[in-house]
Amino acid sequence: MIRFLLRHMESVPNPAFSKRELVAISPAQFENMKRRKILKYFRSANDDDWETIRWPRCQHGCHLTVERHGERYEAFCLDHSEEGVIYVEEDDLIRYALSPTALLDEFRAANQMDGELSPIDRRSYHMGYKRYASCRVDFIFISDMGPDKLVRLIGLKHVCPDAETAVMLTPVSRINDVLLEGRLRQERIVQVDVSSNMNPTTLEIPFEGFLNGLLEAAPRSTSQHPVLTKKQAEDYKRFDYRFYNTVHIPGFMPIKRSNLIEVGETELAIPDYLFLLLLRLVLELKLDKGGWIVRKTLKEEGIITAEENLQIFSNLRNALQGGLQGKDAKEFIQADKSKRHCLSTHPDFVTYERDKLLEHPILDVRGIAEKLP
Repeated sequence: MIRFLLRHMESVPNPAFSKRELVAISPAQFENMKRRKILKYFRSANDDDWETIRWPRCQHGCHLTVERHGERYEAFCLDHSEEGVIYVEEDDLIRYALSPTALLDEFRAANQMDGELSPIDRRSYHMGYKRYASCRVDFIFISDMGPDKLVRLIGLKHVCPDAETAVMLTPVSRINDVLLEGRLRQERIVQVDVSSNMNPTTLEIPFEGFLNGLLEAAPRSTSQHPVLTKKQAEDYKRFDYRFYNTVHIPGFMPIKRSNLIEVGETELAIPDYLFLLLLRLVLELKLDKGGWIVRKTLKEEGIITAEENLQIFSNLRNALQGGLQGKDAKEFIQADKSKRHCLSTHPDFVTYERDKLLEHPILDVRGIAEKLP
């Protein structure tokens, strides 16, 4: 049934189906898709509204229009009135809509993609990304490539500027033009049709095979990762830290309301309100190696003004970006759907001058410094 749904996604953005045609494929899968909310039942706002059905059809092959009369549904052809009326049942009506986001969320989970699902336009979604060693690969789902595939696909790649490589996922269609495929690979773009490459049971797709030759050629960071101890290597696997950057907080204020920090070998100066947030994230990382703290706690402690105030996190990421050697600061200060944030490097790589911080002019900074190990 997944392949049936994918085929129809290429026809219209949000296809709908009758119960009869879905049950004809598999009653069990139909119930399963409803339970997973991939298929959602809907009805017209007004029972007197006309509806169109794909089956049955008039003898000329036209779709029929349905109108309700009492408890009965009458189907007729608008172009061939001489064909007369056909009585149909509710199961023949187009009443089950496909939820593209629910379906794509399942693909994301099955293929362990990071990031979030976000719409680009009516026919395409940014599905997230995966890391293969140091190479970031972003995934875009596009249900309609259009006639000028090269321009369309290269244009869509620009929505993921942090990716070394992009995989363009299509429901069914594939690119069979060798020259076009080669041109896309020059742009570090790979096109994969979902229907013929997924495992229909698990929804997994073996992307590594399609990325052969691109992962090895991806630009690598010139910075050297620190040599990890066995315990640190285990922590990276357990807590999924995304960076190896060092952070040092000397507790020095070069000018009023400006705090010096060192990210790698880069010195940065950040204002007090961002410094307070960074220091609180450092404390959480030191106390709990996961480092995650909920925004509600930050609000209660006066670190942020409101739980929905995400601008302060964006400002902190922007302030730190200069020390991350081109890597994505959204990964350095991570967020999840549970309204939590964390500093994503190993706690051993974060150091500070606690004595200097205890002399900071801001009371809240001194309060956090007292709790630092």
